[in-house]
Amino acid sequence: ITIRKFYRPSGSSTQLKGVVPDIVLPSINNELEVGEGSLENPLPWDVVPSAKYTKVNEVAPYTTELTKRSTARVTKSGDFRYLKETIARVAKSQDQKTISLNETTRRKEQDEEDARIEARQKALATRVLPKDTVYPLTLTTAMKPGLPKPLTAEQVKKGFLDGTDEAPLPTTEEKKKNKSRLPEPDVTLSEAENILADYIALSKGTASAPLAKKL
Repeated sequence: ITIRKFYRPSGSSTQLKGVVPDIVLPSINNELEVGEGSLENPLPWDVVPSAKYTKVNEVAPYTTELTKRSTARVTKSGDFRYLKETIARVAKSQDQKTISLNETTRRKEQDEEDARIEARQKALATRVLPKDTVYPLTLTTAMKPGLPKPLTAEQVKKGFLDGTDEAPLPTTEEKKKNKSRLPEPDVTLSEAENILADYIALSKGTASAPLAKKL
């Protein structure tokens, strides 16, 4: 049950709409029934009187160029192409209201899914990792002075970002099956970094040499 809503300084609520982005990236959440908007009788979006504040929008002059550059990267990205394929597959499964009870059909579908996962795992295993230095950030490391020991390339590749050398012990057969799978890269985070780097370059007047190329 929704009992309260949040409002921005402009008076606009974040209810149902959230914070509307300037640049939209592909997201599987658009196909999933998540958030209050997917529930019955959510409180509506509305506007209240604005707070007194000075509106500063230093991004607006660069939004068109930032969107253009981001779209070009997303179009060329193999990871985003895979994400779009996943989104399409999820959308199709959401629309499918029946499921076959035929064993042969179900086994064929499972074999196809296993083959898809195996192909993706092979692609992830051969990808070149960025040369960025990655530090584990946990509640333990955050309480200690200085930076923790950087992660090894193998830890980053396997997704052990808390500094451990192995994943938690699996508790189900499905988790045991998934234990050795390489994690999917966070393409949305990486593209957000690229957009931020482009913005810094554009705002400094160095548009001819965007920092995003270095990420």
